[in-house]
Amino acid sequence: MNAESSMVLHELGEAIDLTQAAGQTAGLEVLLESFNRLRGLLAREDRGWVRLFGQDEGVEFGLTLDDLKDWGRKIRESVPGAPWIGRGFRTRANFIWKDGIQYGNIPEPKQGLVNLRDIINRPGNQFHFFAPSARRKTEHRLYTEGIAFWIGNEKSKDLESIPLRQITSQFIDPDGLGTAWAYLREWTHRNPRTGKSTQYKRWYFTDQFKAMRVPYIGAADGQRIPVDQNHVIFDQHANHTDGFVYGTPDALAAFIWNGIVRDAYMDGRTMTQAMARFALKATASTKQGAENAALQYANADTAGSLAVVGGAGDLRLMDGAGKGYDFTSLGRLLAVVAAAVVFSKVALAADSGDGSYAGISSLDLPTRLAMNARRDEHIELNQRVLRWMGPSSFEPDVQFKPFDGGEEAYRIIQGFMLGVQNDLYGLQEARNFVDNVLGLPNGTIPTGDDRPSILLAQAAQATAAAKAASSATPQTASPNQGKSNGTGGQQGGNASSDLRSDTISK
Repeated sequence: MNAESSMVLHELGEAIDLTQAAGQTAGLEVLLESFNRLRGLLAREDRGWVRLFGQDEGVEFGLTLDDLKDWGRKIRESVPGAPWIGRGFRTRANFIWKDGIQYGNIPEPKQGLVNLRDIINRPGNQFHFFAPSARRKTEHRLYTEGIAFWIGNEKSKDLESIPLRQITSQFIDPDGLGTAWAYLREWTHRNPRTGKSTQYKRWYFTDQFKAMRVPYIGAADGQRIPVDQNHVIFDQHANHTDGFVYGTPDALAAFIWNGIVRDAYMDGRTMTQAMARFALKATASTKQGAENAALQYANADTAGSLAVVGGAGDLRLMDGAGKGYDFTSLGRLLAVVAAAVVFSKVALAADSGDGSYAGISSLDLPTRLAMNARRDEHIELNQRVLRWMGPSSFEPDVQFKPFDGGEEAYRIIQGFMLGVQNDLYGLQEARNFVDNVLGLPNGTIPTGDDRPSILLAQAAQATAAAKAASSATPQTASPNQGKSNGTGGQQGGNASSDLRSDTISK
């Protein structure tokens, strides 16, 4: 620790003593000022690292709304423009939402009950929340801005996604626990018929704290901004930390290090150009000859130029000719970017030269656990939305299909069934376990004629009967059956045996 750091920490200690002794506002101001100086000092010493700590209303620490908006603008631009940042988002979104999300325990529509399936399938709700494209947009907001918002109509149960730019403030738990109870939305509505624009301000309480709604919330300038009583707001934070109002974007650290690695690659490109600029080395036997050659070749502007070096007269190939900068040495820097988005360097760079194909196409255990952590957050949000949409006392069952391959799932189930066969688990426990392994919503054990064994037996009986019916020889009546031929014979034949069949010739 340098002398400046020691001095600031000493001042910080004196400020703490002053605050404890006097308990006055002036002491608190000195403490906050010293803390800001210390933070600035650390920011200068740790150049290249992002500062995560700011002040919100002088009490809450963490990234503020303005921080999220500023970083979000920068990271959003880099998703289509920076290959590693863009691939990081696409890879995360593809793995997290692989095979989609599964809903179970959805109540069947009955008279007097909410038809939850119809509400989910409404075009607007699909567009804003449930459709695969909506899921991808949500992941993009978490990746670039660190938060996503939806406003829900309490009466119609319709959802609408809200951009971060319309959220301008938050109402924090009055006890200072760092939890946002409500968010202030400011937006401009334009009448499509008249073209007139109207400015709106509304507070929206979250679905989890709507019981705390009040008629209005006062502002510092004396305004009384109304609280919307007919809507709730859903919020999803990325990388949320206890005590912080907001989390952090997934790509925050990756964005910073992406610039560092890009500069290193551009330096390597410059070195490659420099190495390719001179291909041959010419030496002159006399001083005058070297000076004449130098006048001719002094300015080398293209690759493959000739360098003039004094000494004995000859022409030699430069040692660096035909070679390029060793870009593979920058792989360790790229690994820092990959670590920031929780993927291996091989997966982020799409370069099998640093690993096997299996390493690119699959997830290692740490990455799988990180993706499952985000999936758990999506499960929690979807449960909140479905509880809000569904009937009272409804408890939704939300699952993702696991990342495990078919062979691994088979081994897990097979091992569990040994316990079932030894009467260690009940049938319902076995059903729940298998459903969880396969990523299916939990169901109940079939009974009566719905049991698979009964259904299979009935299907086998029906199949056997159909085969028996198709293999029997059909019995058809003779076309002459029951007809007399005039001689007492039947079926068109001659029943009498004493009739002559010969003829008399003339």
